[in-house]
Amino acid sequence: MGRGVAAAPLLRVAVADLPAFLTGRWTLERTIDDRRAGRRGRASGEARFEPLDAGAGASGVGASGVGASGAASGGLRWIEHGTVQIGDFAGEFSRELAIVPDGDAWLVRFDDGRPFHPLDLREGRCLVDHPCGADAYAGALRAFETPAGPAGPAGPELEVDWRVTGPAKDQRIVTRYRRA
Repeated sequence: MGRGVAAAPLLRVAVADLPAFLTGRWTLERTIDDRRAGRRGRASGEARFEPLDAGAGASGVGASGVGASGAASGGLRWIEHGTVQIGDFAGEFSRELAIVPDGDAWLVRFDDGRPFHPLDLREGRCLVDHPCGADAYAGALRAFETPAGPAGPAGPELEVDWRVTGPAKDQRIVTRYRRA
């Protein structure tokens, strides 16, 4: 690491109101470590968390296919886009998810409405599993607050750390979101 101001320590925070914590624009930095293929990659871009369309049908699926429970219930649309570089490949990426109420917690859904994983950051972290065919995704989501200091102002951060294993996969994908 070069000379300069040391990064401020991250303080894990309990998130009582998930929509209030997430709503808005975030930068994202992602590292991809594909141990099986022996490749590493990076991605950067933007994430937006915004209220879901209130006009979604009773099924909770709006015109875009993303599940929606309506803004009044606190559901959020999770939109990401940016650029990725893995080995010789460079390109763009985008994805859209939905975060919908699920009892006293939240559920992340894919853009076609299928469930992805629970999301409960009331204790500042959430451990999740997602089976995908023969592959297993084990995730840890953590909410942080960066204290104000010489490196910059205070602000929320979210880290999503996936460990992906399976017959053809051995990956670690870590994404750090910072309030823009």
